[in-house]
Amino acid sequence: MRPRLALLTALPWERQAFVRAALDARSDYARRFADDPLAAWDAEQGYAARVAAPVRSLLEHARALGVDVTDRPLLADLHRATCQCDAVVLLAHWKGANVARDDLRTSSTKEIGAALRRASHATAAYDALAGQIDVLAEFDIDGVADCLDRHVRTAGCMHSAGRSGIFPEVAHVHTLESEQRAALEAALGPLLKPGNMLELADGLHGRHAVEDAIASGFDGVLDLTICASSVLAGHIDRARGGACRIVQFTTAVDPESACLALQQTLALLDDGVASDYMTARARAVDDVHAALAGAARARAAAEPEAPRAQAPWWRLF
Repeated sequence: MRPRLALLTALPWERQAFVRAALDARSDYARRFADDPLAAWDAEQGYAARVAAPVRSLLEHARALGVDVTDRPLLADLHRATCQCDAVVLLAHWKGANVARDDLRTSSTKEIGAALRRASHATAAYDALAGQIDVLAEFDIDGVADCLDRHVRTAGCMHSAGRSGIFPEVAHVHTLESEQRAALEAALGPLLKPGNMLELADGLHGRHAVEDAIASGFDGVLDLTICASSVLAGHIDRARGGACRIVQFTTAVDPESACLALQQTLALLDDGVASDYMTARARAVDDVHAALAGAARARAAAEPEAPRAQAPWWRLF
């Protein structure tokens, strides 16, 4: 029997919704296009082609197969879906551990430095970080954001050999960075907006709120098609004692290939090629990777001197 599926898609795919989100200061994913959202949408190989069109195609395919589809879901929709379905797919943006200029709620470098020194009892590294900020111009908030971001990113390097210096650290680098970011938020308080948040239609939600929203008896599959979703997945798995299976990603996710893989998953289930969601999902990823690799080889054969194109940074969510 085919599992009951729910698909929650939180990425804007209509032009008006995209522009509105890009200009909304509360947004994170679409906000990166705030300088010129129309140009980002209309550009050749831009947002409309590389994000909106694949999401629209996925929605149409899912609805045609009878999947329970929720476009622009609220946190409450996650609860409803996990109450009613065996497998729930969440296609959304994860605001990670990195520190951006918009995350700072002050224009004074001195205020940040003072807060770090007050918190230096927690870690001596904050004294050194405050010293780096002291040499910046008084209103160089871009410089402050860079300093704080480097501090967060050092988490993986600092712990790569383990605390003993002998045994390897088992935590993934994204987990270590998320912990570093959480500690920095505790030190700076209201001066720093929270990171490690899931963006839905009703705003940004921390991992505790997301886990609380999942139905208490849910023991199916939760497909977190989200960048670096291992941070959220790890929290849910620990809180639930491994009660549900979770599809997760340790790296950035390309919306186009993610949508293709989800469409293939649904097709495999509908055709009866795979009897359960996890088997279909694994095979779909292999199928899409093989298809994309074949297309890349064909392009390279047709244009052997063409430089290798890299995915635009904005395609990753």
